[in-house]
Amino acid sequence: MPQTVDQAQVNALRDAYRRKHLLDLAPSGRHGKVPKGEWTQLVGESYDRTIHGFEVDSAAEQDERFIALFNDRNNTGHFNIFIHNCADFSRAVLNIYLPDAIHRSIVADLGMTSPKQVRGRWCSMAGSIPSWR
Repeated sequence: MPQTVDQAQVNALRDAYRRKHLLDLAPSGRHGKVPKGEWTQLVGESYDRTIHGFEVDSAAEQDERFIALFNDRNNTGHFNIFIHNCADFSRAVLNIYLPDAIHRSIVADLGMTSPKQVRGRWCSMAGSIPSWR
């Protein structure tokens, strides 16, 4: 994986991955062209932004609760930068495992959930909760 790329290289990397792994979900368009849509979210946004990964040791009951909660939701995207963004998704998932651990910051982020807020809260609590690492 190259350290830096231009937009054409990003598009080529994403399309190569799509062709190898995602053709059932994102088939090629007319004349073999790259399809439009949100399939790029499945590939990742590593060249567009910083990505933080989290791991939580969990019990089977917690995993079953997570699966049940997400299976009960509609599978539709309602992205809103202020109230329903990627960091809000992280907050919702982590709060299933550790209720009320991650929250929006009125002062630091003007009421939005930000990746910085999720990461900061995670790091500040990591030493005090054995299941966090």
